[in-house]
Amino acid sequence: MILKTVKIYNMAFYYRVLLDFVGLPWQFLVPFSSRISIMFFANEKFSGCTITKVVFDAAVQDLQDKGIADMHGNDATKVARDEAYEVLISLMRQLADYTNYIAKGDMAIILLSGFNSTTPNTHGRSGGLKAVNGEISGDVKLTWGKILSARSYIVRYCLNEDGHREEFVTEGGKGTTGAVLHGLIKGKEYMFYMCAVYSDHQGAFCDPVFLVIM
Repeated sequence: MILKTVKIYNMAFYYRVLLDFVGLPWQFLVPFSSRISIMFFANEKFSGCTITKVVFDAAVQDLQDKGIADMHGNDATKVARDEAYEVLISLMRQLADYTNYIAKGDMAIILLSGFNSTTPNTHGRSGGLKAVNGEISGDVKLTWGKILSARSYIVRYCLNEDGHREEFVTEGGKGTTGAVLHGLIKGKEYMFYMCAVYSDHQGAFCDPVFLVIM
């Protein structure tokens, strides 16, 4: 089950789970998920979640095992690893959604879950992401503030629908502060998020921006 994302607008000091785990390589997702397992399931505030620690830990272990098996594997082991990755990401999204439901904007409660917290009112400032419909139906214009030390940027976007989160990726080079996406489905809501890539590491993805395609 994939829970729908709850959108919050114009609420001062309303914190949410930072979706910095989205797009992490499996080698980094495994330890991050292990931290969530230790903190989330040990806290009584989150005891009403329908996902159990046994189910979650099994998904973490499955990804670790299949990731290791693919280190010198083949196409079959890569497919198995990617499927395990998607299962764990789905569970992580559901735990994030539940954390937001329980926290109701309280950063302290979010941090007790093991997740990281957003900084409020960052969209639209330096490095923030904006998405608007283009002049042609199905086009979307993305803009963000220039990050001086960034060598490139990665933008990810997908349909924001129950059971359908196929991801598409576009990249921009150094000095880029925007992108135009074509061929998106009219009437559907998409989510967009981006990160900067530096000389020695990839930064965390920002919280998603939502837009209904006109």
